[in-house]
Amino acid sequence: MSQTRMMYTVAEAAAILGIGKSTAHELTRRNQLDAIKLGGRLLISPTVLELLVGERPPAPAELEDLR
Repeated sequence: MSQTRMMYTVAEAAAILGIGKSTAHELTRRNQLDAIKLGGRLLISPTVLELLVGERPPAPAELEDLR
């Protein structure tokens, strides 16, 4: 059974998008990839990723295959 994620880290989002982590951080800095800062972490919602890739992001267990 797959779990639904409420938020993804920048590293997870980068893996889903097929880009590097530093590129993902740069895109958030330029406001080209919407993220929120919670504590000291940048987090990206599944909705943002879905809009970019056109499909629902993978479940947490499926993320290991992307790394």
